[in-house]
Amino acid sequence: MNKLLSFILIIAIFFSVLGVNNMQVCLATKQNDMSDISEHWARNTILEWTAKGIIKGYADNTFRPDNNMSKAEFITLINKMYGYYNKSNINYADIKGDEWYARAVSIAKASGYMKWYTNDKLDASKEITRQEICAVLAVIMCLEEPKDLMDDKIMKSYVNQMVDKGYMKGYTDGTFNPQDNITRAEMLIMLGRVIGEFINSDNNRALENEVRVVDGNITVNTNTAKIKNITVNGDLILSAGIDGDIFLENVTVKGRIIVYGRGKSALKLKGSKIKKIIALKHQGNIDIESEDSEIEELILKSDGILSGDFQDIQIQGSKNEVKLNGRFNKILVQKTANIRIANDTRINTLVIDKKAIGSQIDIKKGTTINKMEFNAKTSVTGSGKINRIIINAKGVYIEQKKNKTNADDDEPVPDTRNPIIANSVISVSNVTQSGFKINWNKATDNKSNQSDLEYITYYSLSNNIETYQEAETNGIAVGNYEKDITTKQITGLTGDTTYYFNVVVKDEAGNKSVYQVNSQKTLALPDTQSPTVTNDNLTVENVAETTIDVSWVKAIDNKSNQSDLEYITYYSLSNNIGTYQEAETNGIAVGNYEKDITTKQITGLTGDTTYYFNVVVKDEVGNKNVYQVNSQKTLALPDTQPPSVTNDNLTVDNVAETTIDVSWVKAIDNKSNQSDLEYITYYSLSNNIETYQEAETNGIAVGNYEKDITTKQITGLTGDTTYYFNVVVKDEAGNKASYIMNSKKTVKPVYMYFAEMTSNKIYRANPDGTDVSEYLKESHGVKEPRAIAVGCGYLYWVNDGETKIYYKDLDVSGGIGSFDVGTSPYAIAIDKDNNKIYWSDTDSKMKRSNLDGSNIEDFVTTNGQAESIAVGCGYVYWGNENYDIKRIKIDKSENRTIVKEVFATAIVVDTKNNKIYWADYDNKKITSSDLLGDSKEDIRTDKVKSVYYGVSIYEGNIYYSDEDNRSIEKIGITDSSKDSKVISETNKEYYGIAHD
Repeated sequence: MNKLLSFILIIAIFFSVLGVNNMQVCLATKQNDMSDISEHWARNTILEWTAKGIIKGYADNTFRPDNNMSKAEFITLINKMYGYYNKSNINYADIKGDEWYARAVSIAKASGYMKWYTNDKLDASKEITRQEICAVLAVIMCLEEPKDLMDDKIMKSYVNQMVDKGYMKGYTDGTFNPQDNITRAEMLIMLGRVIGEFINSDNNRALENEVRVVDGNITVNTNTAKIKNITVNGDLILSAGIDGDIFLENVTVKGRIIVYGRGKSALKLKGSKIKKIIALKHQGNIDIESEDSEIEELILKSDGILSGDFQDIQIQGSKNEVKLNGRFNKILVQKTANIRIANDTRINTLVIDKKAIGSQIDIKKGTTINKMEFNAKTSVTGSGKINRIIINAKGVYIEQKKNKTNADDDEPVPDTRNPIIANSVISVSNVTQSGFKINWNKATDNKSNQSDLEYITYYSLSNNIETYQEAETNGIAVGNYEKDITTKQITGLTGDTTYYFNVVVKDEAGNKSVYQVNSQKTLALPDTQSPTVTNDNLTVENVAETTIDVSWVKAIDNKSNQSDLEYITYYSLSNNIGTYQEAETNGIAVGNYEKDITTKQITGLTGDTTYYFNVVVKDEVGNKNVYQVNSQKTLALPDTQPPSVTNDNLTVDNVAETTIDVSWVKAIDNKSNQSDLEYITYYSLSNNIETYQEAETNGIAVGNYEKDITTKQITGLTGDTTYYFNVVVKDEAGNKASYIMNSKKTVKPVYMYFAEMTSNKIYRANPDGTDVSEYLKESHGVKEPRAIAVGCGYLYWVNDGETKIYYKDLDVSGGIGSFDVGTSPYAIAIDKDNNKIYWSDTDSKMKRSNLDGSNIEDFVTTNGQAESIAVGCGYVYWGNENYDIKRIKIDKSENRTIVKEVFATAIVVDTKNNKIYWADYDNKKITSSDLLGDSKEDIRTDKVKSVYYGVSIYEGNIYYSDEDNRSIEKIGITDSSKDSKVISETNKEYYGIAHD
């Protein structure tokens, strides 16, 4: 029975108990009906139980896993789980008797598991704490009782013991919070650890025939149960609800057996090994019967009848009525008891402790006690025999005639107990035609040391040596008795014959026990028949210059299994290995004999040479046979000629910023097919990959070798950078050749830059508006940027109201610079041909300087503030606030107005087509003309909503900032119908656009 089912049974009991009070419940017919567990840490456990239809939730379809439990609810649950039933005549002072839990509380008081609770009033409806639960379960589980009776130390001791046993656990933050209450979910988990597997009347046969190991505890609460063939690593709890016999057969308990029970229940053990038994039965006798079992320690806290073999017994119950019948090593009476010892009982040592004052012991005739020690007033009656008496107290009365103190000359109690054989199985090894070796486990004895036990082996041709008497009568002894042995070689037997054998063990007193008969057939007469090679043809394959694979069909044998036959391969330069003797004499062995193989690779051969091969097969006794010789010529010498590159020129095309395509003409080879040649491309930033060796050492490989290709795209390159390329070709033998190295510079990347006033940022993007990134922000000096310009490798901008011009090197990370120009600049432009920067200010002047701000000079008076500036084709153009566009030569030799009655907020010069374009703010259009302002042509006005302060030209498109749409848009220069939005974001004001 698994732990889950145990928990289900427990919880079913729990909720059936709680159904009588204010926690009235209903059956949850669907596990998902409970709405309050979907995110709970104990959800899976709760769902497993509700799926079985056993756990009951509340009537409102909730489970309330985090609700706390009252003392009354927990006590009711404990009584049901452990079967407590006796009521106390005196209840707690605050229990009137008409409460739903009055009887349960009375049972708790009588059962003793509330003995730590010293208050007169229980407060049963009050929520129970974690430390109180520890105390209840520590008492039930017979954990060590605290010596200091102060309440706080009692509780701390119980908590520590429950945590040490792993029954209770702290929280993840390292705390335990003993005063906290326990929730319904926590209770499920905790009870599962303490109870372990649960056996009741519904499943009391669950463990009858299983052979397995239980890691935790087992709790039994049924009238009768039979448990067989099981090992319990924890405790076995026989609860107070047991009203019948419990049978343990071939059971090992490494923890403890805690016996409660009621009525006339008995614990019957057969062939079991028990470390410790604690008997706590509250009413009636506890009857414990031990048959062929090892019980190391028994603590008797109640009346009891003990029958069979026991080691150490402690009688601890007050005024216990105890009956003894069997074999006992040591009995310690720790409290006053009335002990009756039956006929034919043997006790090695019986000690009366100082606290057992007034104990009465009756020893029936035929009983022998080797030694009795009295440390308190005691009365001994009867006619049983006491060999040695030690009296250390007054008031000891002994009715037996033979009363002695420290009588060293008394006759010792005779040892009549046979040695104990815990494991009677005898194993066999080293079987031959004439004998075999047997092995067994040592026995133990009640008196003789294990090393003093003696063993003798018997064998017979018939199964007639099961008892030691039969062995001595019918068997043949192998030597004499020998001390402390576990093995014996039986020799002189006849081959191919079945023998029965057994072992007799004898203690120092001559008592004997016998092991379990076993049998073994000796090996048959020697095998002299060679294996049969049903198919003696050898297959030779995978021929190379220095290696050949030889394969064959497995042989068979008259006695050896086919899988036990061994094979070895021989080879020679001559046809002189036709028999296995010739192979061993003339051939060269390939390794050693190997079992159950059908193939072998021969290595270290010489190319272009004929070799002869054969295989020898051997059975388990060494008989050999041989296959039929085969021969094979190895391949010629290896191919060392590299491929021939007939046209070693590399073609480089489709050059972009980050990619380049490399193509070539296929090579040819002296042996490999052209389609089997493999190619790999290398690239480098230096001229250092001319040969394939240099390419492999210095180059970066593009992928791996690929067969029969003539092109490769190289990706992940850097724009505006020169790269060197080469291709290496490899034939099937690994010979390599290279092409002629080529080089190519990647395309320099072009970006669009635009200023955005409201967010104090300058953005960068691809010309199509993709990969938008924040290029500069307020921390770089951008604050309400009014205008930007790009040229000569720099980005320049001016902030609204400031007297500085800022710049940044486009190719360098960081590097923000600025220079003061005295007045507030309004528009800026770069003369890329002469490395100058121009700007207008609010004083109706245009100034210029070197790109670093040096040599500032007044260039021209603009007769009104210049709203926009552009430089190109040897001229400076500007749009005035006086509604005209002017131009002046770089050398100032000409200064004229070229367009009138227009408010140009942005101007750009098309140097490729000798045109200028300007943004007509009032008329919401972009207009172009020749450099003199003639031949004007409007761009389609229905596509231009409202031009702001930015216009730029790139790749045949006009880029402009649209004030109404808060966007950057583009229109084709030759075809204005090719329009689209490039950058669009709500509430943005784009004041400048530039391309590098």
